Amino acid sequence: MFLMENFHEFYAEVQALAGRIAVGELRAADARQRLVRLVDRQQMAAEREGGTYAAELYLRAKYAMAALADEVFLRDPNVAGAWIDELLESAIFGSRCAGEKFFDDIDALLGERSAAAGELARVYLAVLSLGFQGRFRESLDADVALEEYRRKLYRVIYARDARIDPEEKVFPAAYAATFFDSSRSELPYLRPWVVTICVIFVLWIVAADLIWRDATAGIATQIDNVLEAAASIGNTGTGGSR
Repeated sequence: MFLMENFHEFYAEVQALAGRIAVGELRAADARQRLVRLVDRQQMAAEREGGTYAAELYLRAKYAMAALADEVFLRDPNVAGAWIDELLESAIFGSRCAGEKFFDDIDALLGERSAAAGELARVYLAVLSLGFQGRFRESLDADVALEEYRRKLYRVIYARDARIDPEEKVFPAAYAATFFDSSRSELPYLRPWVVTICVIFVLWIVAADLIWRDATAGIATQIDNVLEAAASIGNTGTGGSR
């Protein structure tokens, strides 16, 4: 996956440099030189870590990356005027034909059966997904042609088509424990029961209050009589002492 790691680093730098050129913070020539140094460093790292085979594989990816960078800069109206004379493809490969050659490279890859074809296809698919159009930019059937290339690259990467049959279950095991009985069991409708319980509770409170009042009525009368008697005794005692 070293190609995609390098691609991510490269594209992030392209985006950052495009922003700086657009606001006048950086000259196009200086931005191009930074990108040249970046891909040179990645090229040397690929050869050091993977030998000649990895270096050749990165070289093919590098061309696609340069093609994408040039198109990113050229489709930005704030950058295009300054970048047209600073093409990265020209600086690295001495050519100006990425719009055609990139798709020729894809066609060549589609006929390969190498172990690394899938990784290189990821880079090509990323380039197309980020908006590279090349020779199809002015074509009326650009969307159809580019979609076809993306579909073929996807097949190289994943060994299957990108589209999924609507009848095909993506995770068949998930259906193994699914219950398909057509009869439904619904929860009982609880509202009548709730209302009934509330009514019974209110009636119970009212009844309890009435029973309490009836039971304590005699006691209240007796208490009043005791208090009156105590008051009478107190008054009599006071009169005798005088």
